[in-house]
Amino acid sequence: TDPASPIYGMPAIEVWRCKTCVVLKRSMATGYSGVENPLFYNENVRMLFGDAKQSLDSIFVQLQQSQDCLGARSATYAQVVGEKS
Repeated sequence: TDPASPIYGMPAIEVWRCKTCVVLKRSMATGYSGVENPLFYNENVRMLFGDAKQSLDSIFVQLQQSQDCLGARSATYAQVVGEKS
């Protein structure tokens, strides 16, 4: 809402309205705009630090393993991310 802000006018996904939001980010450093994101400090936000692809790959493997342990049919990685196998 501040016309002097370097990100003024950029579209925003209103994730602050979510029950819980997970942000994947390498660190708490500001991005290319140099503007700190107040979203990161909301009570409904969880931060997962690290490389986003590696983090999601790790989560996917863990979910697959937990489904396998329960005897459930697990999806392939390609089915989940929409890639051709």
